[in-house]
Amino acid sequence: VVIEGQMMVFGGYKKGGDVVAELWQFDLIGDRWTQITPVASPGRRVPRWPPARHSHAAVGVGCRMFVFGGSTTRNHKLNDIWSFNTETHTWAEIETSGEKPSPRAGEICVA
Repeated sequence: VVIEGQMMVFGGYKKGGDVVAELWQFDLIGDRWTQITPVASPGRRVPRWPPARHSHAAVGVGCRMFVFGGSTTRNHKLNDIWSFNTETHTWAEIETSGEKPSPRAGEICVA
């Protein structure tokens, strides 16, 4: 996902096969990687972020990256939606209404 000249990368596999919940930012102009440490949302003492996952979909809208679905470390499929605000460095799980898509991995999102 690219937001304001920054490529955002969340989750995936690490060397050794571990599934991670890391968030990285790549500056497309400066060619520099930075690992992003989320901060607590207002009213919270500790930050929250999505569980480790791979094969999820992500899309950028405005200053936010949305992450949907994917698989956990035990290949349990997910159908949750999380939002990362690139200005405040906070994650929020999106509470939805209506019928959700079934849990899935390997899907694609387009904005």
